[in-house]
Amino acid sequence: MLCHQMEKRMNASHPLKRVLVSVHDEEYSRLLCARLSQHMFKITGEAKNGLETIYLFVENRPDITLLDLETTKGKGLTVLRFLRELDPISHIVILAPEKLSFYRETALKLGATEFLIKEPLYKPQLIERLKNLGWCERTSQVKNTIEKAKQILAKIPTPIQDTSNKQLVQHSGKRVLICDDQLITRRILRARLEKFDYEITGEVESGLQAINYFVQQRPDIVLLDISMEMGEGLTTLRFMREIDPHTRIVMITGKNTFHIINTAKNLGADDYLIKDSINQIRFLEALGAPPSMIESVNKSDVY
Repeated sequence: MLCHQMEKRMNASHPLKRVLVSVHDEEYSRLLCARLSQHMFKITGEAKNGLETIYLFVENRPDITLLDLETTKGKGLTVLRFLRELDPISHIVILAPEKLSFYRETALKLGATEFLIKEPLYKPQLIERLKNLGWCERTSQVKNTIEKAKQILAKIPTPIQDTSNKQLVQHSGKRVLICDDQLITRRILRARLEKFDYEITGEVESGLQAINYFVQQRPDIVLLDISMEMGEGLTTLRFMREIDPHTRIVMITGKNTFHIINTAKNLGADDYLIKDSINQIRFLEALGAPPSMIESVNKSDVY
C-alpha cells in the first residue's frame, strides 16, 4: 500500500503513459486493462482484431501498444509491420504464448520494442517492463497519420483475385467490391450483381483485404458484411469512410438488429441488406440503381 501511494505521488506531476491493448483473449484483455489502470497507465482503447488495432493506433496515437501475436488469427506480425511503418517512435510490445516464442527474432527485426511471453497477470514482470519504457517524443514525421495509413494499407496482399469476366464493359457507377468471409454469400452476391450487369472489381474475406482493394481500385459501391471475421465489418466501414466519404457502402447482415444497423448508419453506411430476405427491388434500391431499372424487375424474385 505504501509503495503504491508513493508511486502515485511520483507520477502526479507527469502525464500518464497511454496504452492501446490488442489482445486475442477478451478476459485476459479485461484483466490486463484493470492492472494497467491500477499502475497509472491510461487505456486509450481495446482492439479485438488487427484492423481495429490499426484504426485505434492511428486515431489515438498511444505511447505503448500491447499487441497479441495471435491477433486476427495469427496475423499479429503483419499488424506490427504496418504499425511500425505508421510510427517508428512509439513502443510496440508483442505478447505471445510460449508456443510462439520462436517468432521473437522476427518480431524484433520488424520493430517490436519488446517480445514478452504472456504470463498470469498476478506476476509483476509485465507491468515492470512497461514502467521502464522511456517516453516517446513526437516529431513531424508522424503527424499526417491518416494519409500515411492509406498508403500503408494499400500494400496489404490480396490473395483472392478476381480473374473472371476480364472483358466486362466499364459501367460508370456500377463497379462493386464484395466483402464477406463466407464463400457462399460472395457467390450469391456475385450472381445477383452480374444479372444486372454490375462489374465485380474484387471479392475479399477480411477487413485488411477490403481496405487494400478499396484504396487501389476505388469501387463505386461496396457490399460489406457487418460481422466479417471477428467483427471487422464496422471497423472496415470506419476506415473506408476516412478514405472516401462518397463511395456507396451497403452493409450485409444476417440479422435485423436495429442497434447494429443504426451503429453502421451512424458510421456512414448508406444502406443495409438482410441476407435471408432480399428481393430484387430491395437489392437494387440498396445499390442506388436508377428508378427505370427498379421498375423493370419482378418483386417476387428472392434469393
